Amino acid sequence: MAAANISPNNLAMAVYGDVTPVTGSSVTDEAVDAIKDALLPLAHMVPASVTVKGSSKAVTSITRTSTTAMVTTAENHELATGVSVTITGATESEYNGTYVITVTGANTFTYTVSGSPATPATGTITYLPVYRSTADYEVRPGGIYITSDGVIPAGEELLVSYAYAGQDVVEAMISAAQEFELVFEGLNEARSGKASIVRVWRARFGAAKNIALIGDDYANLELTGKALADTTKSTGQSQYFQTTILV
Repeated sequence: MAAANISPNNLAMAVYGDVTPVTGSSVTDEAVDAIKDALLPLAHMVPASVTVKGSSKAVTSITRTSTTAMVTTAENHELATGVSVTITGATESEYNGTYVITVTGANTFTYTVSGSPATPATGTITYLPVYRSTADYEVRPGGIYITSDGVIPAGEELLVSYAYAGQDVVEAMISAAQEFELVFEGLNEARSGKASIVRVWRARFGAAKNIALIGDDYANLELTGKALADTTKSTGQSQYFQTTILV
C-alpha cells in the first residue's frame, strides 16, 4: 500500500513511531555553539523573530567624551562597526543598555551615550554582542546558519531567542507495530461506477523500507503488511475482510 499523504500519523505508522504535538510558543536564550559556515539546528523548526547574542565578556574601562562612550575590552572583541552590544554592570546607569557600536581598535569601540554620567564608569562591567541577521547569521527552517564572513567567532556560545509555530514531532523506531482497521472506498468502472467498500478487520504493517527525502516526484510511503484474523467474528463472517458491492 502506498500512503500519498505523509501526515504525522501516517509517518509514525511507517516508522514505528510516536507523534507529539508541540504548541507554538517562544524560546529565550537557547544555547548553541557557533560553527562557521554551518547550520546550527534549534529545538524547534521555522524560527521567527530571531535574536542571536554572544557570550558575556569583561570590560576593562568605559570613558566618556561629550556623548561618546569609549569602551576598552579585556580581550580582543572581534566585532565590527554596526554590531550591537548590551552593556551591563555600570554603576552609572546611563552607560547600560543596548547600543550600535563603532569599532576603533581590536579591543576598543565607541557608542553614543545619553546624559552626562561620570567618567570613567565604575562597577563590574560586561558587554554582550547582539549579532546581525544576514551579515552574521541567516535564519533557516532548521535553525540558524553562521556565515563565513560574519563576526561570530567559531566556538562562541550563542544564546538564541525566537518564536515558533505549532508543529508535530515524530520520533522513529520507539514503539511496536500497531494494528489498524482498513476501509477501502472504490468505484467499479466496469459496472457504471458502482461503489464498492472493502473492510479489513485487522491489519499490521511493517516499517517502511525507505523514505525518499529528496525526489522529483511527490513522495509517498510504500508499506507492506498482512491481514490478521479477527477471532471475535461470528460463524459465517470472515475473520479477515469483507467486501460490499452496490447492486
